[in-house]
Amino acid sequence: MISLRTYCLLAITISLSFQTNASVLDCDGDCGKWEGVTSELEFSPLPLGIPYRSCFESAAANYGLPANLLAAVGSGESDFNSNAVSKRGAIGVMQIRWPVTARHLGFGNRSKLFDPCINIDAGARYLKELSERYDLNPHYMLGAYYFGPSRVSLHNIPLAASQYSDYIYERYVGLARYASSPVTVLDLQTSVSARRWQRVLSQRFPQVRFSVTKANPSSHHIRASGDTDVMAKFLDRFNAAFTF
Repeated sequence: MISLRTYCLLAITISLSFQTNASVLDCDGDCGKWEGVTSELEFSPLPLGIPYRSCFESAAANYGLPANLLAAVGSGESDFNSNAVSKRGAIGVMQIRWPVTARHLGFGNRSKLFDPCINIDAGARYLKELSERYDLNPHYMLGAYYFGPSRVSLHNIPLAASQYSDYIYERYVGLARYASSPVTVLDLQTSVSARRWQRVLSQRFPQVRFSVTKANPSSHHIRASGDTDVMAKFLDRFNAAFTF
């Protein structure tokens, strides 16, 4: 028997936009799936349930980039996992690669990149640099973030880089849907893996979208979202104890 503590039962996402002092991203030429979306990027709100929301908003304000674009990169790169380390040595929420990219950004201490706010700020700073290099074109900027600026030019974007940009676009669209959905935040004090929690909850509540992240070895955060009626039924049926 595993107990759950519900800290916030139903937080309806407020449709107030976080407006950065951003220079507007611009699609001049090939923009992949981002064609026609850039004007909306400035004004779309960040969902209240996004991990490290204040860090994304602060970095957006610091570097003049849309907060929801930064969050889409964080979602696509690491699923907001501050402890994630890739096979190529990329670290944290927005996957700053050690040592090459990290040292380019002025980091001499690898451990600092595990701080989510420091990491997000670094990722935003790198994206700002790339946005200026590629004339504010988000398609090329994101392609270079993934594939490296030495291999992406305004006249040539490799297929893998283009596919990555499209992948981040899909994450951006998902966040936009999430922003307009009721959100439930649950805090689990349990040693059961986050992946198992997500599988079990998805099986029991197939119409609800779940995202599970590990806060520490004995605690997980679950974010559940869905249409208003679906979420009302979920909360009504939700039992504070599951038996495995």
